Amino acid sequence: MISIESLIKKDILEQGYITLDHFLSLVIPFYYSSQESVGKHGDFITAPETSQLFGEMVGIYTANYWLKNCTNNNITVVELGPGRGYLMSDFLRATKHIPGFHNSIDKIILYEMSPKLRSYQQQNLTAYIGKCVWLDRLQELEQYISNNHCIFIANEFFDALPIKQFQFINGHWYELCLVLDQFQKFKVAPLIKMDSTSIQNNFSKSAAKSEFLEYSPSAKYYLEIIANSILTNHGLFLLIDYGHTNMVQSSTLQAIRNHKRVHFLDCIGKADITYLVNFSRLQNYFLNKNLKCTLTSQKDFLESCEIQQRAEQLINKYGADKQKINSQLEILLSPKKMGELFKCLIVNKYSYKK
Repeated sequence: MISIESLIKKDILEQGYITLDHFLSLVIPFYYSSQESVGKHGDFITAPETSQLFGEMVGIYTANYWLKNCTNNNITVVELGPGRGYLMSDFLRATKHIPGFHNSIDKIILYEMSPKLRSYQQQNLTAYIGKCVWLDRLQELEQYISNNHCIFIANEFFDALPIKQFQFINGHWYELCLVLDQFQKFKVAPLIKMDSTSIQNNFSKSAAKSEFLEYSPSAKYYLEIIANSILTNHGLFLLIDYGHTNMVQSSTLQAIRNHKRVHFLDCIGKADITYLVNFSRLQNYFLNKNLKCTLTSQKDFLESCEIQQRAEQLINKYGADKQKINSQLEILLSPKKMGELFKCLIVNKYSYKK
């Protein structure tokens, strides 16, 4: 079988270069389908892997939305990139005692392309397997929504989408591409000269004054599906990821292998490659659709869901290890860890009741 590196080199030799997003569109799916990506024995640990409290708070927030807005309607729950299924498992366990909520869930849609991760999800969601549907194309979602309120959940999904990068050099914008140097090693080079109109169409006027830009073209595909669903049938979008709200001055691409940072061109296909999500860009997309957006830190979101009170309940009522729970809270809430770097964007129609 041809290696992923050989496949990429073949494309470069045929064309002279490949764009950065094309490179990532080859490498990222290969990585998730072939490597043990998530967990202690993988390359990185997500919030749902850190503590059951995270998925429980997402569940409580969603159930609260249902109680105040759509108890007379069925709902479809959609998770983009469900990892090993821990978030959804904790979500469902935390809400099973809320009268009528589980009965209102028509389907649980899990958007996942990795067979390896699907296998984990099926194991962890055995009790709810009758309601679960796995999709690898989000266009198929429409047949499962009908007139339902749709709850979209995306935790650390958008940061793993392929991105384009542009650099302003000597009065011109160039798209960064992947080429081979004289030693047949991969390197990034500013290659494709861009029309300034193209830059202005894809970025705000203030962003276009920067000397470095990046964005994910494929993100718009998901945003359109989500926005159209909420506009048509109401619903809720809960996006949690690590990112920023300001302009960046350099690449935010990073690669993680065995819980340590490496260069993204090292260990190709064997490291998790992500970038910092531009929350201002996502928020502006939904605002332009006349949807309501609330942007907050992960810390503030989880605390608004009373995560501290739930932690105390686990310790005092169920005998959970206090030191372990406090350590988990530190990771989820501390500004030095996930608390501030990770942000939460909540999208709904203006008629939504808090």
